[in-house]
Formats: sequence, structure tokens, C-alpha cells
Amino acid sequence: MVDTQAIRSGGVGVAGVRGYDAAKHVVGRKRHALVDTDGRLLLAAVSPASLHDSHGGIALLGASRRPWPFLALCYADRAYVGSASPPRRPSRSSWSAVLRMHKASRFSPVAG
Repeated sequence: MVDTQAIRSGGVGVAGVRGYDAAKHVVGRKRHALVDTDGRLLLAAVSPASLHDSHGGIALLGASRRPWPFLALCYADRAYVGSASPPRRPSRSSWSAVLRMHKASRFSPVAG
């Protein structure tokens, strides 16, 4: 699973680029995390909050190919739907499945 969290970060004593996430009204950075189905962290990245989730997800999934070439499927939420969808691996039939929440609080795939 891949997901993103926007974090406020102060300007005093913190080096690095910050950005503004208009959806959450946060000035700071975003944490992009790739975890397995048990919740164990596989890979993490930090970017400015102004970077869209799908663009950070593409970079994270691209970096995951070398350490985990056997990954066959990655789940993401609706923030990753759009023109910049996660890249497909050449030898895998289903690399990404984007999920959306139904009114009955159940997830279902929308793109894959």
C-alpha cells in the first residue's frame, strides 16, 4: 500500500524545501510511505507539501523496483488517480489498484 501524509514543519532549525498543500491547508512537507499488508514500512520519502500525491507515489514506486522486484500489486487511494498514474511493471499484469470508499464503508477497485 502507498499513502501520503501532510505534516506541518516550522521554518526555524529545519533545513529543506517546504510547500503548501491546498487540500489540507498545511505549510510543510509530505511523507510518502510504502508498506506491506501487515503495515511494515518498506520504503519512505519526504517531499514538499506542494507536490501532488500521485507524483510522489510515482517516485516512491519507481524507487521500490530495485529492492523489491517481486512486488505484484500496490493499493492506493483516490489521490493517486489521474494523468500521472503509477507506472506498470513490464512483466506484471496488475501493478496498481486504486481504491475508493463506498457509502457502505467498503473499498472497491476503480482503476488497475
